[in-house]
Amino acid sequence: MRFFIPLAVLLLSALGASVARADDADYPAKGLSLGGRAAWYQADNGLGNNQWYGGAQARLHLTKTWAVEGSGDYRQRLDNGSRISVVPVQASLEVYPLPTLFHIAPFALAGVGWYYTRVNAPNGFNSTQHRFGPHVGLGAEFFLNHRWSVDATYRHVWISDINEPNTSTNQRLRDSGHQMTAGINFHF
Repeated sequence: MRFFIPLAVLLLSALGASVARADDADYPAKGLSLGGRAAWYQADNGLGNNQWYGGAQARLHLTKTWAVEGSGDYRQRLDNGSRISVVPVQASLEVYPLPTLFHIAPFALAGVGWYYTRVNAPNGFNSTQHRFGPHVGLGAEFFLNHRWSVDATYRHVWISDINEPNTSTNQRLRDSGHQMTAGINFHF
């Protein structure tokens, strides 16, 4: 993971030095896109199930350079006998700083998320928590045509800790980490 960001910066620099093809000049077009996505999450502390989960995203391209994205997912993990279910709802501002090259539009993003969290402890005590946190990342959108695109993103997410309601320890689980997504979008 520590090599991902320098590699992404190098790739974006190389793309910036390239000249966009004339037929790519209208990507990304202004307007709304909706799509489904797969996501993967790894907590910084290495705890929990590192697994794929699903969600949906909506992206509104305000201009060729700026877009806003809203997304919602569902993930579940087991930790110390507790089942932890999280529904991340994220809002991101995206900037497309480079010209589109061969239908590929790289972007940077920053935003915030609300994380509805339900903890079912083995002792029968359950809790619901509402956690918040910012995120930053990089991504790229590949336009198949004017109606369809696929995208991939990487986000580093800073989330407040999860309080595990266990009568013997009452632990706080660190949940900040890395999120990767891959989606397919329909453009209206």
